[in-house]
Amino acid sequence: MVQRKALIMMVIFILFSLSAIAKEGKITLLAVTENPDGTMDGTTADLFLELKPGTGRVFIDTYPLTKIDTQISTRFAKDIACSYLDVDCTGYDFFYTIKSGSSIIGGPSAGAATSLLTAAVLLDLPYDKNLTITGTINSGGIIGPVGGVAQKVKAASKGGMEKVLLPKGEEYLLENGSVWNMTGEGLPKIVFVSTLDDAMFEFTGRRKHYGERNFSIHPDYSKTMENLAVRLCGRAEEADLETASIGNGSLVMERLRADGENLTAKGRAAFGKKSYYSAASHCFGASVAFHRIALIEKNLTDEEIRELALQTLDEISAFEKEADGKTLRTITDLQAYMVVKERLIEARDNMEGTLSLIDGNMTAVNELAFGIERLESARLWSDFFGAKGETFALDSEVLAASCLAKISEAQERYSYSLAYLPTEQRSTQQQIERAHEDYTNGDYALCLFKASKAKAESDIILNAVSINEDMIDNLIDQKLDAARSVIADASSKNIFPIVGYSYYEYAGNLKETDKFSALLYAEYALELSNFDVYFKKEYQKSPLEWVDMEKVSFFLVGFGAGILVALLVLIPRRKKVNTGETEPIKTVEKEFRKKVEKRTVKTTEKGSKRKADKQARKTVVRKTGKTPEKRFRKMVENGTERTTEKESGESVESGTEKNVKNE
Repeated sequence: MVQRKALIMMVIFILFSLSAIAKEGKITLLAVTENPDGTMDGTTADLFLELKPGTGRVFIDTYPLTKIDTQISTRFAKDIACSYLDVDCTGYDFFYTIKSGSSIIGGPSAGAATSLLTAAVLLDLPYDKNLTITGTINSGGIIGPVGGVAQKVKAASKGGMEKVLLPKGEEYLLENGSVWNMTGEGLPKIVFVSTLDDAMFEFTGRRKHYGERNFSIHPDYSKTMENLAVRLCGRAEEADLETASIGNGSLVMERLRADGENLTAKGRAAFGKKSYYSAASHCFGASVAFHRIALIEKNLTDEEIRELALQTLDEISAFEKEADGKTLRTITDLQAYMVVKERLIEARDNMEGTLSLIDGNMTAVNELAFGIERLESARLWSDFFGAKGETFALDSEVLAASCLAKISEAQERYSYSLAYLPTEQRSTQQQIERAHEDYTNGDYALCLFKASKAKAESDIILNAVSINEDMIDNLIDQKLDAARSVIADASSKNIFPIVGYSYYEYAGNLKETDKFSALLYAEYALELSNFDVYFKKEYQKSPLEWVDMEKVSFFLVGFGAGILVALLVLIPRRKKVNTGETEPIKTVEKEFRKKVEKRTVKTTEKGSKRKADKQARKTVVRKTGKTPEKRFRKMVENGTERTTEKESGESVESGTEKNVKNE
């Protein structure tokens, strides 16, 4: 009987102690419900979260079921919250429950609310129960656009909410084709937020970051991208000189030359501003144009074109094998591999296109020129391999898991965008399909790259639902500010996302001339600057570093008391053979002390770090003693303009439009 009572007491101690660190919270969601006639009304729902000690599992219940599955966005929102706090959440199980009075569309629009509640509950912070939020959650903790905002704000007012957080960029909501006034009488206070950090401040009064987030360009990136731009622009300048006397009087040649000279001038100007990625992109397009002129002038036979295409295919295969053999340790390695592989695949497609078009078709020459230049671009981007930075486990298993996670996010975001803009979005769907193909083929890094782009494209479509064309400048600025913040956060962790930053720079340069492309590349920059959320670092803070240590101490005391009761009451005593006295069995603690006393401490000497030797690029010096790169640098420094910027006009051949494709 005594033993049974002691056992019951121990169980009660343990259960009571566990309840001391179990955490829970609730936030009001804003959603829309679809009427039989296809119109939508706003409504509210409740999101409950309970944290219990566990292994990082996520459980989700919705009552009633939502039209679009919320499981993917909920799991992703939890990961974003853990990444934002920089904690290892594998010590908890997460129990989410959504309850609504009617069927709601669901999907990723509750992502921001889920991340916000998760972060507050993990930190055990008091929060504003009269606040609600709607918005997607994206890489880097960026809060993205949603549909049905006007209906949701009205539902918040009806539900008694005092403050509503909306994604920044939706200040000018459209209702029936006109801007809707969100400051009307009886409506709750509206606050626009762009990041989880902003929302956290409104929800709890605390934030992780204060002031504008800035960053320094990683010196390795700057040096490598500068060299890449110099080599591409030097290549374009040399091709311009070699083809200067070709094609006078030919309309096709003149337009190609105008394209090449225009892009070369833009490359020179971008280089002067130290916008090296933009310079490289423009100079790549110029090289393609001049290479086409050279191939047309040679008037190659079909057999000669076939031989050159096959030779280039062999070079592509050899270099692809070399790239596949690289060991990926940092995010820079991973993103360099993505870019190199993408360019090699494009170059291969161009060569195969060339072979299929041979028969006196000029398009075959265009494909050939573009493919040769794309291969050269891949070779130059490989210089980014081996850059220093935070190391991650980037094996095939981890990359495969990240690929599937990103595909799921992209597919869910795509389905959600169709609910509000039910038009064919073929480009986005193709990106997702190609990502699936890459996964099947084992190209997991490329899969992650394409799925990230697909998700970004769906976000742009959601933005397009909410704004007019005259609002796009403000939206671009907001996206660039958000991207800068994400890149700054990555840089603070010794991570420099080379592709994310390159797209950030490119978007800024496109802002005045091509607003839609600028918006797209700003969104790409956001999505491609926070890859570390998918990969495990060597060290992350334990959730116990954020929890109330008083409660943790109470748990440990309770658990220890339970063990003590068990040892004192449940363990039987045994008699000594000679004296008849009793002696307790040796406790685990005594055995442990005995082992410690006998243990010898081994020490190891720390190895010294070796400095990596820098490799100097070999240059082929012309007889004059000046390489194309040196001539290009001198032209930029002297401000020499050998050619004036011209309007290139439309490309004559269907293939020539590729010469403006970004580097």
